[in-house]
Amino acid sequence: MKGSRFTEEQIIAILREQEAGAKTADVCRKHGISGATFYRWKAKYGGLDVSDARRLKVLEDESRRLKKLLAEAMLDNAILKEISARNGEARCQADGRGPRLRDPRREPAAGVPGHWGGPDGGALPVATAGRWAAARAATIAGLRAPPVRLLAMVDDFTRECLCLIADTSLSGLRVVRELDTIIAMRGRPLTCVSDNGTELTSMAILRWSQDTRVEWHCIAPGKPQQNAFAESFIGRMRDECLNETLFGSLAQARSVPAEWRRDYNEVRPYSGLGNVPPAIYAKLGAPAMQRDGALRSTGGFAPRPVAPPSPTGSNSEQTLLSPG
Repeated sequence: MKGSRFTEEQIIAILREQEAGAKTADVCRKHGISGATFYRWKAKYGGLDVSDARRLKVLEDESRRLKKLLAEAMLDNAILKEISARNGEARCQADGRGPRLRDPRREPAAGVPGHWGGPDGGALPVATAGRWAAARAATIAGLRAPPVRLLAMVDDFTRECLCLIADTSLSGLRVVRELDTIIAMRGRPLTCVSDNGTELTSMAILRWSQDTRVEWHCIAPGKPQQNAFAESFIGRMRDECLNETLFGSLAQARSVPAEWRRDYNEVRPYSGLGNVPPAIYAKLGAPAMQRDGALRSTGGFAPRPVAPPSPTGSNSEQTLLSPG
């Protein structure tokens, strides 16, 4: 295969020029590349540093080698099964019993929906543990910055925001890369739920779902309530952060939502989790939560209470005024 004439350092430097405000056509003309090549680089190296790009190349080579070993092992397994089946049929015919019949109870049930569900978007899992939800925010427009798109991944069980991607364009390959990073830190989920965005219904996502054996359900069009936790997170972030900030650069469009995400995960008390932040809830576990704790705000983005709580013992018999 013919290698690229650009190194990872040069590719990242070219992407940085476009992120700094230069037009894509001017960048492509300057370096003698096509627009398709530029966006292919952006999908692969967008948001990465030089060290991250080198690490990504090493991981790609390792993944290619492991896939080859897996394909060879699966081929050997299929050959052994075929030989074993032929030997079994030969023994049955020698005994005069004929070929063995398959057990219908072991056959897969007909009409089982695939990863994308039925016409209604697929049935959602009953339990939320082990389910991640993806949602997209509206495009952010700044003064001198190009339009930025946001994608959030939320854990439906702990309400924790697992990642918050901000870039001028998001592809299925970029989403797959972020998902692999989260799985390396937290483990593999059982199910992922998302809307019908182009980057979330791409062939890259379908291939990733089949390789990792993670069920991917798309909600029905026009039914955001089927992805309630992620849509609620996006709405809260839009009201408290995006609508309150005028972004002037791509770096600011990444840093400000990232700081708000840190406050949401680690500082802000969540009433549905016993008034503790989602990150603490994920570490302690549900059985250890105190569901009736007092609301405590420690200087984050969370709205302040309208009135302070009443003093302890203000409703006791000793503090009540006697009539007359």
